[in-house]
Amino acid sequence: MRTIIEVLGLDTTDDSIKDTAARVGKMYVDELCAGMDYERFPAVTRFDNKMGYNQMVLQKDITFHSMCEHHFVNFHGLAQVGYIPNGKVVGLSKLNRIVNFFARRPQVQEGLNEQIFYALEYILDTSDIAV
Repeated sequence: MRTIIEVLGLDTTDDSIKDTAARVGKMYVDELCAGMDYERFPAVTRFDNKMGYNQMVLQKDITFHSMCEHHFVNFHGLAQVGYIPNGKVVGLSKLNRIVNFFARRPQVQEGLNEQIFYALEYILDTSDIAV
């Protein structure tokens, strides 16, 4: 970040800029790339599928913001995530939280899809998942 500031010709000794590189680095670690830290993975409670529901559980239009791993430019979109229960279910809000956890890291869209799929496959013990 400091190099970018210097290439832009900004005065790195100016009071408003001198700590910018550290602030931006902290923002990347704590916010934009928080999905790199698995200690921040959302708590997900699984429930027995007592009703025997065997149709697709679907959460549509999950808004997410992520970052291109090639250029570190932000991108955003809408995700659709669904699964067919195999004995266990989770609340729909958990699907949103899982999408947003994995979105917060540098990546390509295909990687985001794969990460969500594998996490849900592990949590729900099923491969009947669509992302």
